[in-house]
Amino acid sequence: MKDIKKKKKSVESIVNDPERWTDFSSEKLRECIELCVETWNNPTEENIVRLNTFQLIKHKELDDNKMRKFRMAFETCNPGDELLREIFSEICNEKEPTLKQVQEAVIVLNSLYNTNLQNVITTSRNIKDQFPNILKRISAKDYSVVDVITTINKQGNDAQYNNKIYSFATKFCSFIDPSYPIFDRFSSNLLYMILNRNDDKFPLNDLGNYKIFCQKYETFLNKYDLDKNDYKRTDTFLWMYGKILAASGDMVFDVISHINQKTETTNQ
Repeated sequence: MKDIKKKKKSVESIVNDPERWTDFSSEKLRECIELCVETWNNPTEENIVRLNTFQLIKHKELDDNKMRKFRMAFETCNPGDELLREIFSEICNEKEPTLKQVQEAVIVLNSLYNTNLQNVITTSRNIKDQFPNILKRISAKDYSVVDVITTINKQGNDAQYNNKIYSFATKFCSFIDPSYPIFDRFSSNLLYMILNRNDDKFPLNDLGNYKIFCQKYETFLNKYDLDKNDYKRTDTFLWMYGKILAASGDMVFDVISHINQKTETTNQ
């Protein structure tokens, strides 16, 4: 516990280091978002290099090997999004999609976005059984539906695969309704860094609650006057620039990930 508290204090000092934020402004943030979206849609070498050198938050530029890994990560996801939109469109147009259709959605999403889902069959079966209710709750903007999907592996005969699938659940909902913001390690860490650099202090663990995560996401949009009608743009920025910081060896990302892991272990 002492080690965790020490690392949390280290995170606070790094997040609030003024040297890391000297050039940060609403205008530069929006410029970075535009660059992330442009790079996502048009991953030319020029755009990738520009994103690597863009210092919204001070970081070390990626070397050739890290750049190659970064490029591979998002070049896999980008064309996959088109496929996922087609697959999810099909199951949403069915009153009761088949197990095969749901399995295809779960498998492709899990594979492209590396959500580390441990039991695709059980998850697919349980989502299929509850799909009309899940779709209804998503349409009603009932964010607790993420909790339903997150704990869905607690059901069925394969309860030994009782893992949390929080990131997968947010992505599943987002491909049905893009106004559900996506949670993952990169996006949540970057959101935490930006909002905690001033008076918007909150514990990192709060983002593990999807309702709170959505509230902080809205705070971010409001604070910097960002487009509320296109969450995909913000999702793209949080993921891509967050991944750049993580790949650069940013201490905040390393420490936050360690804190998350230790906190989960302590709370079990």
